[in-house]
Amino acid sequence: VQAVTGAPLAPDFTVDGIAGNPAVSSAAVSETTITLTLASAASNGETVTVSYTQNSDAAKHIKDAAGNTLAGFSGKPVTNNTGVLKTVTTVGAQSGTLTSGTAGSATFAVATGGISGSVAVSLSWFSNAAGTLDASGPAGVTVSTPVTVAGSPTNITLTTTAATPSGAYYFKVTIDGVTSTGVGTVTVAKTAGLYVGSSTVPEPGVSGLVAGLTWIRSNEVNGESYRIVLDANETVPPQNLTTGVFVGITIILEGVGAEWIIQLSSYGSLFTIPDKITLVLDKYITLRGAPGNNNSLVRVNSGGKLEMREDAKITGNTYSAAAAYATSYGGGVFVNSGGTFTMNDSASVSGNTVATTASNSY
Repeated sequence: VQAVTGAPLAPDFTVDGIAGNPAVSSAAVSETTITLTLASAASNGETVTVSYTQNSDAAKHIKDAAGNTLAGFSGKPVTNNTGVLKTVTTVGAQSGTLTSGTAGSATFAVATGGISGSVAVSLSWFSNAAGTLDASGPAGVTVSTPVTVAGSPTNITLTTTAATPSGAYYFKVTIDGVTSTGVGTVTVAKTAGLYVGSSTVPEPGVSGLVAGLTWIRSNEVNGESYRIVLDANETVPPQNLTTGVFVGITIILEGVGAEWIIQLSSYGSLFTIPDKITLVLDKYITLRGAPGNNNSLVRVNSGGKLEMREDAKITGNTYSAAAAYATSYGGGVFVNSGGTFTMNDSASVSGNTVATTASNSY
């Protein structure tokens, strides 16, 4: 783009396509731009053109930096942005997995209208999905700016650092000064490990299911919850969740990002849940039994509780009717008198077989 000079007069230009055919009231040259002011404004949707006729006075001609004179032209189209409404509405689902303790990025498709070119982007944070309460937002989260908008949707990129804690965070995005009407959710998954209570930082040096249960038995506190997060399949022997002198604890098993399988390595119940102990199978966790296993994969004794959430699964555990201990019933879950078993969301117990005498087996 070259700088231009000259002193054209308003009558040197004609603007057509606007209702009432308003005259050009002034023409000004500044660096690379020629600005025309009309006697009245265009309306949204009008098709506007501009024409130029060289003035008879050469001193008023428009020239580039090399001294070349702008020739006259007719009917050049003009982009009419009059009354164009800028909109930013819905924020799409997160694309890309973010994990605490590791830097990463994820994208979101945002519906936009009336916005184009390279524009600024910013975020505002909220403490609920309705987007009504301000919050400071998670540490270490930034949005790439500016972003080039060329139609809709517009993709924005959020970046996290190793210091970003796990959790679900709610935001609205402002693009070119317009804030979205919809609320987006960015989810940062926990890194694998053992978490105590509401902590977002795992206990150091504790990795895997068996190590996590061992740590809990040595360090449990009455009434506390413990979350063991897995990022790999594991094969383990039967685990009796009987703990020490303390009772009333909750143990939650959760996977990171994809389904992870806890495979029973030998006959017996993979988990035996005693009185005042709650075992929660959360997202991405599958318990898999063994063919010919005459014990239920999970046994809930009196006072114990088993809860399955989201897409947790219990599968692959069968019994052999010929075995002497077939009265253990086999199957996925056996709930003793006084025990509690609840399933939520899309959790499932399938692909298991159970003795016909099992009144409390699933």
